[in-house]
Amino acid sequence: MTRFRPEAAAGPVSWDLATALGHLARMAGGAAPPVVGTERDAFIAALPQLSVSLAPLVPDLGGGLLARLIAGPRFDGEPDPDCLPAAARDALDAGEILASADADLWILEENSDGTARVSHAHPESFEVIAESLGEWLTQQARRLSAARAPKSKKPVGKPAIDAALARLAAAHGADGAEVAALLASTLAGRQDTRWDYLLRAVAACGPIWPAALQDALRGRLLGRVLSGQLHDNEDEACIVDEDEQDLDGVNPVYVGRYPKASRAVLSSGHIVASSGPELWVLLRDAKGAKMSWSITLYHAGYEGFEALGTLEAWLEGELQRLGA
Repeated sequence: MTRFRPEAAAGPVSWDLATALGHLARMAGGAAPPVVGTERDAFIAALPQLSVSLAPLVPDLGGGLLARLIAGPRFDGEPDPDCLPAAARDALDAGEILASADADLWILEENSDGTARVSHAHPESFEVIAESLGEWLTQQARRLSAARAPKSKKPVGKPAIDAALARLAAAHGADGAEVAALLASTLAGRQDTRWDYLLRAVAACGPIWPAALQDALRGRLLGRVLSGQLHDNEDEACIVDEDEQDLDGVNPVYVGRYPKASRAVLSSGHIVASSGPELWVLLRDAKGAKMSWSITLYHAGYEGFEALGTLEAWLEGELQRLGA
């Protein structure tokens, strides 16, 4: 088994329900309801109070499930279960409908440890949003914090990627100005995301990265990017069922073997690099032109899971670690 080697500072993946509700309530200037009983029962019982105590958050939520639960209506239409994907029907059989909006359903399933998984179902898709209500509310709190924070003037996208590669080159013996000029003339394709452009920019730089730098980054995602060898072999890393037999040319990803907190990311994201069961995954916030999509990177193995941050934050962290 590949040993999981963390690439980012470890931190809590999520708060429990009481902590998450308390944090949201403080953001709204109110008080959180008591949490008694299982996570699902406590949350359902708290909904009437949340519609009052969390109401000030609605303008910053931008729609979505939490805004619907706070401001209502909680139920607005309901699709025919027979029209849902099989996984959604299974989840519905095991849980209850938390909310609905036309053809969209949000489902709560109780886990064996007393927490409740949050899923989104639609006739064309099914996605596990979070493995617990605490995890889901943690996501909401962090998004609200980011939305309320002063807008950063730090560059993102192509300018940030170009600047990071130029700094890295200059710190390791190359001509940073020459690299910057080369990258300035390297264009992003119309269908490129920021991750696609990063790979394009590294390829444009050519073999300028010294052996000492490659050694310092060996096994890490940035090292794989700079070497152009994102995967340990040519087998395609893809999600398969435990009983799948035809695995020729496949590096099988058995989602159920990974930490619970990672499974929604693995199921929803795009695997960009792999070393056996050790995976690097990205999620895209698909809004607007592709180069404006925010990219968030994650690292998962059987023994661990971590968020590496946005593509720009991940690059900055690696540069700081290398002293660039």
